[in-house]
Amino acid sequence: MRLLGRRVLAVVALVLAGVVGVEVWYLAVEPPASAEHRPVVLGDLEARAVVDEAAQSLTEITSTSFHNYDDQVTQATTLMTPEYAESYRATAESLRATFMDRQREVAAQVVASAVVRATSQQVQALVFLDSRLSERGSAPITLPYRTLVTMTRSGHDWLVSDIETQ
Repeated sequence: MRLLGRRVLAVVALVLAGVVGVEVWYLAVEPPASAEHRPVVLGDLEARAVVDEAAQSLTEITSTSFHNYDDQVTQATTLMTPEYAESYRATAESLRATFMDRQREVAAQVVASAVVRATSQQVQALVFLDSRLSERGSAPITLPYRTLVTMTRSGHDWLVSDIETQ
């Protein structure tokens, strides 16, 4: 009986040593995953709130009318980082004549949105958007867009720092 107890104790000690060895190897060889390997490191509630803000900002930025085009461009840039606002203004200026000549109006509506990546400083949101385009003399059409919106933390706020439409 005593011999059996020693054998069991030896097996338990061997298994325990194996587990400790595997744990040491795991900690030494496999470093913890960094933020770039994990797509979401921000809390779920905050990430969702930023995605909602991205969707709302995208709606405001893309809904434009010839009636008050310049005011809408100015308002839209308040939702953006200064660098992106500069790029947006240049694009908007190049489209201004088209909006005026064709009496173009765009009304955007979010269909769905989701978080793609989220860190404490930047969130990427995938936003599905329907844009209703109206022009003088033409029937309105609805165009579906899949858009990747990047939001960057600026103090306590989140601002649009990039928009990629696909």
